[in-house]
Amino acid sequence: HVNQLVDILTPRGQGLAAYATAEPLRTVQATGYRTGILQSSAMGESVYRKLGFSSHGVVPLSVRMPEGATHPH
Repeated sequence: HVNQLVDILTPRGQGLAAYATAEPLRTVQATGYRTGILQSSAMGESVYRKLGFSSHGVVPLSVRMPEGATHPH
């Protein structure tokens, strides 16, 4: 499970995101898995397409805040 791959220190285009995504995929593929599900930002989409992922739809993001709840500032 890879969650929230964020890189704020390394300049873009160095391949870090691709490596951090591809290496776990290689590991699970070696154990027999053939299908993966990925949720990506628009910025990360090109990285995943280069790794062989394709889009099969969009999942809208929604957040339900309990009544009376406030967002911390």
